Amino acid sequence: MREGTSRLAETFNRGTGRRKNAIARVRIQPGEGRVTVNDKDPLAYLGRRVLEMAALAPLRVTSTQRKFDISRARTHQVRPRLPSCAQEGGPSDA
Repeated sequence: MREGTSRLAETFNRGTGRRKNAIARVRIQPGEGRVTVNDKDPLAYLGRRVLEMAALAPLRVTSTQRKFDISRARTHQVRPRLPSCAQEGGPSDA
């Protein structure tokens, strides 16, 4: 183990994806193939089997479905900040 790193840092990888105002964070670690999205199974979160299959396709194609746990995945929207003039009432229409 390198100096200055923890054993936990060597057992999992983190990833972050951003698109428009959404941010998704994921943690992948060696395991039995458990997948959770916002503390739900993928089908419960996505609502359709075809979406679940598309999301898990990279694991299926690489034959790693039962080798990694994908956990603590969190998705959320970032609220855009309004310009300061809009927060203070903005320009008047007088």
